[in-house]
Amino acid sequence: MGAALAQVNGGALGEGPWGARPRRMASPGGPRRAHLTVVPDLPAVPPSRGGRATGVVKLTRLGRLAITLMAAAVLLGTTVLAASAAGVGPFGGPVSGERIVVVESGQTLSGLAESYLPGRVIGDGVAAIQIANGLSSEHVQAGQRLVIPAR
Repeated sequence: MGAALAQVNGGALGEGPWGARPRRMASPGGPRRAHLTVVPDLPAVPPSRGGRATGVVKLTRLGRLAITLMAAAVLLGTTVLAASAAGVGPFGGPVSGERIVVVESGQTLSGLAESYLPGRVIGDGVAAIQIANGLSSEHVQAGQRLVIPAR
């Protein structure tokens, strides 16, 4: 049975179903060379002057665009934060829930607090109006525009 199996496999025992294994050909230039080669050492890097790099940094067009966009984002974020801290909305109007009132002749902060902030104690309403408008005193003038904070 072994001889029959050898005939089916295409030759001598152990050669595999597709015939004899291919032989390696000798390289035409003689013996094979090693795959690794020795690389000479690189020259030493000269020391920098004053601890700073001596090369010049050059930005590509994409790098300049990235820096410009980051600076614009920081500027926009700072502007939005400053506007929200000042009580001004994104388009120069009051923040939602706030009103802008023009002071008429004879009106006082306590009168405005009583009429526009009815749920609060008058002293707390006056303080809230002062804080919202950055006022250091309770004196207001006719024609002055005041932000009345949300309740």
